[in-house]
Formats: sequence, C-alpha cells, structure tokens
Amino acid sequence: MPDHSVSEIEATFKRIDALRAFARLSWQRFAEIGCMRMAASLSYTSLLALVPVAAICFAILAVFPMFEEMRYEVLIYMVDNFVPETSYALTDQLIGFINNARGMTEFGIIGLAVVAIMLINTIFSGFNAIFKVIRRRPVWKRVLIYLGVLILGPVVVVGSFSLATYIMALTRVYEVDAFSGLFGRLARLGPALIVMIGFAFAYKMIPSRPVRWSYAFIGALVAGLLFSGLRWGFGLYLVYFPTYKAIYGTLSALPVFLTWMYLSWAVILLGAVVTAALCDLKGHLMQLTEAKASPSAPSSA
Repeated sequence: MPDHSVSEIEATFKRIDALRAFARLSWQRFAEIGCMRMAASLSYTSLLALVPVAAICFAILAVFPMFEEMRYEVLIYMVDNFVPETSYALTDQLIGFINNARGMTEFGIIGLAVVAIMLINTIFSGFNAIFKVIRRRPVWKRVLIYLGVLILGPVVVVGSFSLATYIMALTRVYEVDAFSGLFGRLARLGPALIVMIGFAFAYKMIPSRPVRWSYAFIGALVAGLLFSGLRWGFGLYLVYFPTYKAIYGTLSALPVFLTWMYLSWAVILLGAVVTAALCDLKGHLMQLTEAKASPSAPSSA
C-alpha cells in the first residue's frame, strides 16, 4: 500500500508538471509568434475581404437551387448567433454590397477572387507560423487547397447552418417540449457545436504538418468556449457601457464590429496555439528532462 500511494503521488506531480509545462509552452508560443499582432492583421484583411468572400460564396451557392432561397436566412442566422447585437445594422449593408457585386465585370470578379485568396493565404501563413512549419506545401498544392476552400467551403458551411436553421424553425413551429432531451440540447447548442467543429477542421487541415484529431478538438473546445464567453461578455459591455455611441454616433457599428473581429481572431489563434502546444508537448517535456539531468552529467564522468 505505501508503495502504491507513493507511485500515485509521483504520477500526480508528473501530471501537474506536464500541465505547467503545457501552459508555459502555450503562453510562450502565443507571445513569441505575436498572435495579438497577427489578429490585428487578420482583422484588417478580413474587413477588406468580407464582401469579396461573401460575394464569391453566394455566387457559388447560386449554382445549387437548394440553397438559393436560404442564403439570406443563413446569413441572418449567422449574424444573430455570432455577431454582437450592435453590428446587426451591418447585415443589411453587407447584403447590399453583395447584390452590388453581382453586376461586376469579369475583371472585377477576378479582383474579388484575388482579395479572397489573399485572406486565405494570410490565415494559412499565420497557422503555419504558430505550428512552426519548416517546409510549406508546394505552390500548386496550395492553389488547389485555396480553390477547394473557396468552392467547397461555402457549400459545407451553408449546409451546416441550413440544418441548424431548419432545426430552429421546427422548434418555433412545435412546442419546445417536443424537442426535450438529447435532441433539444443539440438544437440549442447547434451554433456552438458548428463553431467547434469548424475550428477543429481548421486546426487539423490548415497546418502543413500532421496534427492529431484529438489535439485539434481540444484546441477547438478551448476556442469554442472562449468564443461563447467572449460573445456573452462583449454583449454585456455593449448593453451596460454604451459610451461608444456617444463618441462615434451613427458610425458606432463599425468600430464595434472591428473590435469584435479582432478579439474573435485572437481567440481562434489561441485555439491554434493550444493545438500546436499539444503537438510539441512531448518533445518539450523531453528537453526539460534532459536539461534537469545535464548538470549531473559532468560529475558522472
């Protein structure tokens, strides 16, 4: 019994040491890469690419008749669940921009595609920096992946949100009690689950290095929980501290949306850092063990 108790205590201390090393490694990686600066860059690029990406996505979805009538409903659903309430005014403007983009010429469409690809390339470069990728994918493979994201991404995303929209519509038609139990919980947690699954796929597929699904889902869980908490806290701030309206007036939606986008990218990058730290934790622990054992090496010689 004493030996068994000692072994359990030692195992507990090892887990605590591993958890400390993981937290330290994650923080060092987050600060070393400059993730807050990267979030600012991605926010600026996202703002420029928001309309082009949305216009291209809607143009691709126009090929599928099943999504034709649900496109704007899905957009409104996404804004309702993932954007602060003050930014709802941007939804109508975004829809107007998308409709204006339909009348563009071939050169204009090419320009939109270039801006969208620039955003995707910025995201991929940031993730590869976080995961310390030494050898990037060949150019031709990157181009194929970017095109795949542009073409298949909207179909998958809108298909997922269409399912969630359909479920929420059923909950309004029928009584909530009809959706109690597991199905009811899934219906209420639909937006959060979609976000976490999307994060997991991003953490798994974007880096140019092998990533375990378990690590990707842990990072997605961290990012998803922080994202939900961020939206809740940000909403409280906008309701109880509306000083931004007195400063910006009718333009208040724009700085709020930019701040929200910046904080959201910071959370997404933090989830990527957690995933990358899990991938490198074993090697990091081995380095720490070797560093602790190295002072005794000269004496043994």
